[in-house]
Order: sequence, then C-alpha cells, then structure tokens
Amino acid sequence: MKSHLLFLLFLIGSSFTVFSQKKISFSDQITVKLEPGIAAESFINKFIAQHNLTSAFYAGTPSSRRQLSIIEFDPYFIDTQQLLNLLNKESNVVYAAFNEQATMRTTPNDPDYSEQWHMNLINAPEVWNFTTGGLTALGDTIVIANLESCDTQHEDLRDNIWKNYLEIPNNGIDDDNNGYTDDYEGYSIVNQNDQHTVTSHGTRVCGLMGAKGNNAMGVTGVNWDIQIMPVSSTLFITEIIASCEYILDQRLAYNESNGAEGAFIVATNSSFGFDLRFPEDNPLFGEWCDIMEEMGQAGILSVVACNNNNIDVDEVGDLPSFCSTDYMVVVTNTDRQDILDASYSGTATHMDLSAPGTGSFSTRPNNDYGSIGGSSASTPHVTGGIGLLYSAPCDGFANFAKNDPSQAALVMKSFILNGTTKVPELEGKTVSGGRLNLGGSLNLLQEFCGGSAGPLEINSIVPNPVFPGNNLATVRFQTPDEATYRIRVTDLLGRTVYTGEVESTTFGSNLVEIETANFATGVYYFTVENSRDTKTEAFLVF
Repeated sequence: MKSHLLFLLFLIGSSFTVFSQKKISFSDQITVKLEPGIAAESFINKFIAQHNLTSAFYAGTPSSRRQLSIIEFDPYFIDTQQLLNLLNKESNVVYAAFNEQATMRTTPNDPDYSEQWHMNLINAPEVWNFTTGGLTALGDTIVIANLESCDTQHEDLRDNIWKNYLEIPNNGIDDDNNGYTDDYEGYSIVNQNDQHTVTSHGTRVCGLMGAKGNNAMGVTGVNWDIQIMPVSSTLFITEIIASCEYILDQRLAYNESNGAEGAFIVATNSSFGFDLRFPEDNPLFGEWCDIMEEMGQAGILSVVACNNNNIDVDEVGDLPSFCSTDYMVVVTNTDRQDILDASYSGTATHMDLSAPGTGSFSTRPNNDYGSIGGSSASTPHVTGGIGLLYSAPCDGFANFAKNDPSQAALVMKSFILNGTTKVPELEGKTVSGGRLNLGGSLNLLQEFCGGSAGPLEINSIVPNPVFPGNNLATVRFQTPDEATYRIRVTDLLGRTVYTGEVESTTFGSNLVEIETANFATGVYYFTVENSRDTKTEAFLVF
C-alpha cells in the first residue's frame, strides 16, 4: 500500500508538470466563413470526420446572411493552430478565425472624463467593472448626504438627486408626516423646505460624489448612479446639528420601517469645519460629535475634511476631526503625485487617510464644469467611494447592513482604511498611512463576501487524497469575471470522467463538488476554463 501511494504521488509530480506548462491562449471556438451556397452543418461534420476530430463539433450558425458558422472544440485534445490552418486550406472556406471575446470597457463616455485624473488614481474604474453604484445587492436605494447645498437642476446632477416620493413638493404640507415640510429634494435648514441656495462649493462636492456617469455629458462622479441628499444651511453649528438630525431621522425611519419610509443613507459629507478648535471649546461642538455617534449607530459614516492649512492639528485643534466617534472618517488632501499639498493639507496622527483633492475636476453651477481643490475635494471622493462599495453585488454584506447597520458601517470604514495605497509621506501623519484606493477596498469586501477577483486560479481541492467513505472532492477557485466556466475531470490517460458548467461570481465562493464514488483508484485532473484561459490541478482518489 505504501509503495502504491508513493507511486501515485510520483505520477502527480511528474504528470502535473506537463499540464501546468500548457497555457491555452486561444479561443475554443473557430468561426468559419463559407462560400455562398455551402451547407454549413454537413460541410463541418464531413470535415470533422475526415480529420478524425472526435473532440470537435458543429456549434451553430450565428450569421447565415454572412455565411458564418462555429466549430467548437476541446483545446486539450486538438492543436488549435493546426485546426485553423486545415480549415483555411479548404477550398469552400473563405476564412477561418478564432472567435475572440471582447473585454468590457468601463470608461464612461462623459466628454470631460479625461480631465478627471483623480478617478484613475483612486482606482474607481476597477470597481466600475463590478458596479457603478445605485442599489445594494438586495435592491435598497443607496443615499449619500451632502451637508451643504448644490445646484439640484444641474444637467449632470439632477438625475442623481434624492427624491422623497412620499412628499408632494411645494404645497406647504408635511405630506409624509416625518416632521419636515416640502422635503422633496433634501432639506434646507434655513428655509425649512427643499429650496436650496445654490453654492459653487457644494455643487462641485456633489459632482465628485455622484455626477451622472456615462450619459455623454460633462463629467462622472465616483458613482455613476447614486442618490445625493442635499441638506443645506449657512453652516452655523446649530444648523449643522439640525442637518445631522434630519439625516438621522431619515435613516432611522428607513431602519424601523424596513425601507418603506425614510432613506438608506450610508454616509454624509462635510467639506467644512472649524479651524483651531477642540470639542471642549464649545459645548455645541460636543453636540455635533454626539450626533455623529448616533448616526453611526444607525449605520451612517460621517466623512469629514481636515483643516486646509499645512499645520499639525494635533497641536492647534480642528473640528470635527477631533470628535472621538469611531463612525467618522477624517480625510486630508494629496495631489496627483500623492504629495501633501503645502497649501491645502492638514496633518495629524488621527487623520485617517488622504484622497486626491488639488486640481480635481467636477460640476459647477449653471451646467458648468471646473476644478476644485483642497480637502473639500478629497472628502467627497471618500464619501462617494463608500456609497459605491455598498452597491457591490454581495448579498452577504447587503444583509449585514440591513440587520446590523452600525457594525456594517464600522466594517465599511475598515475596508476604506485598510484598502489604501501606502504612501511614505503619509506614514505617521495619518492612521492608515495611505491614500484612498477603492480597488483595494473592493478586494477586502470581496474577501468578506467569501470571494476574490483575480487571475483564474484553483485555490484548493479538499480532501486530497479522497479516501473511501468520503467520496466527495470539493474544489474552490477564483475567476477574473462573472461568467460561465466549463469544468471537467480527466484521468491519467486523458479520458474525461466528469464535465459540467458553473456560473462564477467574484463576490462569493466558486465551489464545485465532485462525486468520486465511481472513480477507480488513481490520479485525476480537475480543469476549469473559459475561452481565454485554463487551469488544471491534480488530485488522488483511493
């Protein structure tokens, strides 16, 4: 028995080397353009029989008008290039070519997107491959709130402005009985309705968070689709507190009604603050800190800008960044070279991270576009990023956010901070030591959801060897995209003993269970593949 086991292990080592070196770079489909009048199916079947291609078959005619037909084949048993050459030698074949698959291009068509270098710096396009915002995996509409006004009628913002559809606009009545009158498009603390005084600063902030993407107009926000709730005031501390109370009321109503009322607000943006101040300098500052803690308990992260002066605020103070709540994310400003801007960057040991700010390109009032800088621009990149990550196609996190919103908010904060790109200049000057990297945060969210995105890989086959009494091999693998993948198991002689397909997901475990009760003792090879790549791993059955 021992010598038999050693022999099988030797076979795994020697045989698997051959398989691991075989990398298929061609498609497993060839498209054939036939001369007019040639019957495709009979021609291809005759060709297959003539060349004894037992692992190939006629797979249909995608375009009879253009005389195009498909041959599908197993690249493990057929030399792909040789097959292509044989077909191109046939007199009835105009040409034969590999049926290549295009890759998705998630660059929005907004004409000024080329000005938005900052979206690439934070790896937003990497996340856009999976989601562009809008809804959670459970269908909840994601809302981010801006604690200042914006041009709600801007051509690139109006479709992404939150609407309270339980309220009838401009009738002077609190139709939904939520304690606020005419709060149809957010709320103005000063006017006590939704008539916001348009500001350039707030409009630029909103554009970075969520200008409508891929609408062939202007720019894009971190989210192509999102609901932005403007809650405006003149930024007196009492008004800021009242703004937070409105936001908290909306999220609590959502939580308590299971989404029938209120709004699923996941983050607020405060691109403002009080320079050279500590919480104890004014009891109202403490009130602001306290209500941010309450918002966090309801599931809302408060994203705040640090002082825009190049000073160590540990020494001189800053509000709200000195509030002690765990539900706050403090952002400082770096430029496109990841350097702290000497004019617009505060530093402190409790600053959480940086994000690009200086020279960011966004919306301006009256359907205009232009630049914004400082931590005012850095902060909405983070706020928008939180909203974007909540829309990832992960049922597990979406359920977590519904059932335990306060803990979900803290976990989301950890994704943001731990996913950063490390920057030497930020070491010791920020908690994370890094700059916002939404791609890195997405990877952490994927791990939380039990999946991972990356090159096609077989992660594990358990157990290996498979002994009598178990008769089940569980295979886990990762994929670079969400698509249909073919799987098969072959024996040492290359005979196929199992085939199937699996719909992969990058936000969950790709898992296949192989029943081995009828397998003879020996070495087997598990293969997973698509038209671009293939991976094989050996396992033993006793």
